[in-house]
Amino acid sequence: MRQHYLAAVVAAGGLLLGACATMPVPSAQLAQSKAAIRAAEEADAEKIPDARLHLKLARDQVEQANKLIEDGEHDDAVRALQRAELDAEFALALAKSADARSEADEIRQRVAELKAEGGMAAPVATPPSPRIKVETSSPHVDVEVEVDD
Repeated sequence: MRQHYLAAVVAAGGLLLGACATMPVPSAQLAQSKAAIRAAEEADAEKIPDARLHLKLARDQVEQANKLIEDGEHDDAVRALQRAELDAEFALALAKSADARSEADEIRQRVAELKAEGGMAAPVATPPSPRIKVETSSPHVDVEVEVDD
C-alpha cells in the first residue's frame, strides 16, 4: 500500500513538472503588451515625464519577460507582461490627458481672444486646469476630461 502511495506521489510530481515545462509561450500576452507600448509611443508618451517613466517600465518588463520565457518561466513572464501592458496603458492615459489639457488651454485662449475682439474684457485670472479622471481596467484605459467654464 505504501509503495502505491509513493508511486502515485512521484507520478503526480512528474506530471506537475511536465506541465510547467510544457506550458506554452505567452505569445498573446506578449503581443498585447507590445501593442500597448506602441499605442503609448504613438500618443507621444515620451514627451510627458510621468508617461515616459511608465513607458520605460513597460519596456523593461517586456525585456524581463523575454528572458523569463527563454528560461522557461512562463508564469512569471505572463505576470511581467501584464504589468508591462498596464504601465503602457497608464502612459497612454497620461499622454492623452496632457493632450486634453493642452487642447483645453488653447480653447480658453481662443475664447479670451474672441471676447477681447468683441469688446468684452478677457478674464484676468487664469482659469483652472481641467479635471482629468483616468480609469484603468484591463484591457482598456478610459480618460475623462471636464473643463469648468
